[in-house]
Amino acid sequence: MRTWTHVDGRKLEARFIEFTGDKIVICDKDKRSLKLTPSIFSDADQKYINSLLHPPAFLSRKQWIDSNGKSFEAKFIACDGRFLRLEKDKGELSISLNKLDRDSLKYALANQHFDLKTEKRFVEKVCLHNEFGAGDGRSSPRGYVLKWNKNPKLSLQSLNFKELSFPVATDLVNLGKYSFAPTINEINKVLQGTGVQIELIPPDQKMADIKVYFASSDKDFRYILRINGIANTQHVRSLGALFNYRERNGEITKAIIIFRDRHFSRGIVLQEIAQVLGPTNDSSLIENSVFNGDSGTLPTELSSIDRGILSFIYNHCKSGESVTRFRKLFDEHWVLHPR
Repeated sequence: MRTWTHVDGRKLEARFIEFTGDKIVICDKDKRSLKLTPSIFSDADQKYINSLLHPPAFLSRKQWIDSNGKSFEAKFIACDGRFLRLEKDKGELSISLNKLDRDSLKYALANQHFDLKTEKRFVEKVCLHNEFGAGDGRSSPRGYVLKWNKNPKLSLQSLNFKELSFPVATDLVNLGKYSFAPTINEINKVLQGTGVQIELIPPDQKMADIKVYFASSDKDFRYILRINGIANTQHVRSLGALFNYRERNGEITKAIIIFRDRHFSRGIVLQEIAQVLGPTNDSSLIENSVFNGDSGTLPTELSSIDRGILSFIYNHCKSGESVTRFRKLFDEHWVLHPR
């Protein structure tokens, strides 16, 4: 719930639901939906409403290139997955995404904005459910928040490494440097100021908090699970990877990640490391997200909603936070995090 202030000073406890035309819909503590004009609220509330509609960071001027190679300058307003809205020459411009070049399209999709109901459903599905198996699209409700309360140390393990043929590196040190360090750095930027940072340590450190393995076969998967004391109940035919964690009252204490050599990619690395931080489930509600699932091509960079999820969990939630508390915090603090 948020405390809204009328221009005449009256107060109202309610949570934001959605935009409808030039009005907003909010729901008060008696669960009544109210459709109101933003101008009736205080300056502070109007700034908050404006930040929901298009966060200030989005409004930076940027060079855009269309599919014909023509360049123009405009301010980003919003992207709904089909059209890009820009501010140009003090007017608003709408462009179909299929008329943008690859880099402009990538930027627009990375900062895609969805209606709040969809975002909330997606965030809850990702953060409060466990994936059932590995990449199979099913999940089971967990009902509380998972997160680390320390700086987890991540180490690549050399099991069967000599049998693999990664094109990006010939040993674990280079693999960590070129494939894992950039991903970890990207995630750590989002977590900056939260007190939690992933630390990449040398290979084969047995006391690592997050151990990363590479498997060539289902047999390798089962062996890795067994040596880590994990019951062989996992669906090991994952398209990309599998992770498993140990937790205590919502605090993650240990985790392992297993990558398939033939499906190893930056997108898979980004997905598994992001998920091992606590948002453990996949959802197809929002396509441009590392939490979308194993099907198709995973993003190689965190999108605005991915950054929002990690920032929300580590800035506003405690480990073990209940569903009810999680929803309250979402209503109070949720914002997208543009690039």
